Amino acid sequence: LPAFVLDFNVTKKGTTNALLNWTTSQEQDVSHFILERSYSQLAGWSAIGQVKAKGNTNAPTSYTFTDLNVYDGRAASKVVFYRVRAIDINASEKIFPIRSIKFSAFGAKEISLHPNPANDGFVISIPIVNPGNNKIRLNMVNRLGQVVHVREISAANATNYFYDLKTPGIISGEYMLQIIYDGEL
Repeated sequence: LPAFVLDFNVTKKGTTNALLNWTTSQEQDVSHFILERSYSQLAGWSAIGQVKAKGNTNAPTSYTFTDLNVYDGRAASKVVFYRVRAIDINASEKIFPIRSIKFSAFGAKEISLHPNPANDGFVISIPIVNPGNNKIRLNMVNRLGQVVHVREISAANATNYFYDLKTPGIISGEYMLQIIYDGEL
């Protein structure tokens, strides 16, 4: 085996990039590492980069690689799988364990709604990474699971939207708000 892996992790770098970090405990005749990406854990691996290895060492060695603009914000969310292949000077290889990361149109920010409970209306903030011309559907659902009111707003307006409750069909009571973006709840 050309390299003994201590760890391999993938983290978000901003809202669109993935940062791959791996550490080897030792390397023997390692030439380089090939970084691969897939949108399915089982197939469709594509090489996205290459990093030169230290080669021969018995000391832990850390490496990084950034996969730029892997998420464009058009889908509500996207899961991306990564793996590292260590290649030695004789073309033997070792594949590190697969890691995944989930990107979301909401980034690291959370959806907020206030005040709760509300009398006349509430302000909802849905932070979208790349709003474009996408629409968001807001369903007001009663305790019986019935949709009593539907409203469609632009993703661009979703960062600070006032939902007026003085609307026919909405009476005093408890409701759940469903947020549907790009076909996902």
